Amino acid sequence: EKLNMFSNERFSSVLFAHKDRAEKAKRIKQLFPDAKIVIILRKQIDIIKSQYRDHPFDPRNLYSNQKSVSIDEWVERDFKNYDISFVKSIEYYKIVKYYSELFGKENVGVFLFEELVNDLELFSKKISNFLDIDELETYNLLNSKHENDGVSQNFNTYRKFRTQLSSFIPNEIKHNGILKSLEQQLFQKLKKGKKQKVNMSGDTKEKIYSYYNEQNKKLAKEYSLELRKYEYINE
Repeated sequence: EKLNMFSNERFSSVLFAHKDRAEKAKRIKQLFPDAKIVIILRKQIDIIKSQYRDHPFDPRNLYSNQKSVSIDEWVERDFKNYDISFVKSIEYYKIVKYYSELFGKENVGVFLFEELVNDLELFSKKISNFLDIDELETYNLLNSKHENDGVSQNFNTYRKFRTQLSSFIPNEIKHNGILKSLEQQLFQKLKKGKKQKVNMSGDTKEKIYSYYNEQNKKLAKEYSLELRKYEYINE
């Protein structure tokens, strides 16, 4: 009698996940043909900064130890990556259009993370109307909740230091169970604190806006989204 919801960022992600987003969408359609699809967007520049903060290393080589790079270099390298490009995976118009074609536009609800942060009452009303659930309960469940605090400056400093030393550490030390357990405890402590500041150059910002502007304009028009208000579009 309750609404069942399945949520995972890997449904639309290419990092640390199956890179074919269309195939994943088809599988959801096969398993849940009558589902409603909820898509929550975040301004591309902000989500790129967040992804960089979580993994400030070469985006083309996610699994090997390496030196950190600047945000500008990260974006430049990712644009050149044709296999698992993060910046190309957040072309929201293409994602929304594809799900709308599979499930029907009326069954795809598109909402903004920025509205969740800045106008929770309106966000709760919109998503509740789409899912046909109680608006007040939605608001109360979301109010003052923040479950993902991101990566702290201290944690990233430690990761950079650890990465630089990794090649000099013997394998028997790396794989020692007690030391790994102690490191996990250290990770949890270091993750708390102020987030790393990410300063992106004007040229990089312009490149990002230029890449997404036209798609975001079409998305705003076709799905009545206030993307200009929250600066998804730069004119």
